[in-house]
Amino acid sequence: MPHYIYWKFRGERGKSLPSFILAVVGDEVVGQLGVVPGEVKFKDKLFEVHWACDLMVSSDYRGKGIANMLYTDAVNRKIVFASDVSPSAAVSMARFGFRELPAPTKLFYPINPSTLTDKVFPRLSKLARYLPNPMLWLLRLQKGVRGGLNAIEIDEAQIDYSWIAKNHISDRIYAVHDAAHYSWRLGAFEDFQQKGLFLQVKETCFAAIRISGKLGLIVDFYSIDNKTTKRVLRDIILLMNERGVEEIKFLSTHPEIILICKRLGFVPGRSHVDIIYCSKNEEFNRLVKDDTIFEYTLIDCDESI
Repeated sequence: MPHYIYWKFRGERGKSLPSFILAVVGDEVVGQLGVVPGEVKFKDKLFEVHWACDLMVSSDYRGKGIANMLYTDAVNRKIVFASDVSPSAAVSMARFGFRELPAPTKLFYPINPSTLTDKVFPRLSKLARYLPNPMLWLLRLQKGVRGGLNAIEIDEAQIDYSWIAKNHISDRIYAVHDAAHYSWRLGAFEDFQQKGLFLQVKETCFAAIRISGKLGLIVDFYSIDNKTTKRVLRDIILLMNERGVEEIKFLSTHPEIILICKRLGFVPGRSHVDIIYCSKNEEFNRLVKDDTIFEYTLIDCDESI
């Protein structure tokens, strides 16, 4: 099995990989489901979970209950979450019993305007590629007048996890981002993933970012107030521009942060992230409500891996 599979599903190379479920008929693999292990924090309690991804069923065996067998195996182990699944998987998972949760707004920043026109006006993309984004000039002007926040780049060992935890809202669900999680999601992996960056202003702001070619990802973000939020996001945009990024992606559930992002030049996506879950954990099911918000970030999804 490729080394990448062991890494993605948090296994140890050369050993069994329980987070990669296979459906086998005779000697033939007819289906698979990845279930990445993790934890979520909700109501000051920790719950073990799996993140479902990479569902595949052989075309010869579709409609024969293979997907349901894979879901059953996963849900019998732990609470299962999934995000932005394919249309066909969404149908089968809803039929199985997966439920939706309110989730973040998608935001993207077109450093190169063609990344916006590609989505909206494809015919203009060739011209847009050579046009500068005027918002970058305004952001540079603001930084020159008001100065930077001087958020310092830190190592993983310097992350103030206790301060981050203080920013959690008790009645929202958070994926647990501990040292092992950050090392996995933002650490360098062969030639596939570059090492991410951590920016922190003590007891004021924390941001984790990753650059993958021309794409920049703000994968985690905490800030004490709107002024700090604006200045740090501005500096992240300019930093990514300097490093050759053409488009930045970010997620947020907070209306005030979304408004600041719009004023900085971020464009809201046409849809929210689709978060679904299925659980046999009675305590979790009792606590979660239809309007419970998942503070889901780009460090919790396949896009940042």
